[in-house]
Amino acid sequence: MGRILAKRVKCTIIYATETGKSEGFARTLYQIFKHAFDAKLCWGLCISRLINQYQPRTANELL
Repeated sequence: MGRILAKRVKCTIIYATETGKSEGFARTLYQIFKHAFDAKLCWGLCISRLINQYQPRTANELL
């Protein structure tokens, strides 16, 4: 099962909500996407962690 998930494209669904509608939509989207993608559901507070994870590297770091 791990090899199958490793081949799937990663998909992160990020949402932020005050009323709960965005959360409901995000959960529905997650239920659909989890069958075809390696989907994760992420509430708005984890955005800073994701931004830090995908920071572009400088030329010195690549050498």
